Amino acid sequence: MEATRAAFVDLLTAIPAAVWDARAIGSAWTVRQEMWHIAWGLGFLVGAIRNARKGRGIPPLPMQLVDPLNALYARLAARASTPESILKRYNANHQAALAQLDAMTDSSWHSRVRVLGKTQDLQDLMHSPAHHFEEHSARIRPLV
Repeated sequence: MEATRAAFVDLLTAIPAAVWDARAIGSAWTVRQEMWHIAWGLGFLVGAIRNARKGRGIPPLPMQLVDPLNALYARLAARASTPESILKRYNANHQAALAQLDAMTDSSWHSRVRVLGKTQDLQDLMHSPAHHFEEHSARIRPLV
C-alpha cells in the first residue's frame, strides 16, 4: 500500500496544470476525474473491508448501473477538486485503510466478501488499490 501511495503522489505532483482537464488516454474522463476516482476508490475499499469484517458485503447494484453511476459521480464530485484536495482525500483514505489492516486478525484474512459482483477474500481485496491505480494511471502517464 505504501508503494502505491508513493506512486500516486509522484503521478499527482507530476501532472502539469495544462493537462488537468484534458481527456485521459482511452477514457471518457479527464485527468482530474481519473485522479479523483483513484482517491475515492481507496475509500470504497475501506468500506468494503469494514463491511467484510462485520460479515457483510457491499449492497449489490446491477452491474449495468455501476459503471454509469460511477462515471456520473466522478464527473460531478471531481469538478471542484484540486491536486491538494485529491491528495488530502487519498491520504485520509490511505490512513483509514491502514487502520483497517491493523485491525485484521489472522483468521479474518480469508473472510469472503462480495464487491461489485465478485466474491473475494480480504487478502485479495487488499491488493485492489495497486491494481486500481495501475489501471487508471496508465491513462494519465502518457500526458505527463
